[in-house]
Amino acid sequence: MYMPITSNQNQTIKNNEVAEDNLKASIPKTLACLFQKACRAEICATKAIQKEILCWYYYVKMYKEKVEEIKNAQRGVSDQSARNQVYDNIMEHLSDRFTKDTLCKKTQKAVKIFKLF
Repeated sequence: MYMPITSNQNQTIKNNEVAEDNLKASIPKTLACLFQKACRAEICATKAIQKEILCWYYYVKMYKEKVEEIKNAQRGVSDQSARNQVYDNIMEHLSDRFTKDTLCKKTQKAVKIFKLF
């Protein structure tokens, strides 16, 4: 049985076609927006990594200065003993979630960064 398409049905079909065309057209726009967001996030991540490296660099610089200061102030103090004194001083100001072992390991990794520069 043939049923003629009413004006409302015809409008609904046209609206669906337009919506489908808009969806197809918006995919490249959406992809472009996602690409731009990813690029911005990449830049932010790069800057965060650079900031982290810079913080580790200055941490080790001050750490080494403090070790030398202790060795010069207390004649006969070994390098290891001076480093332990610095670690103990730092530990007094860190939260309980850090152990001395963690502090030592992270400091040694930071020393490698310091040596690169």
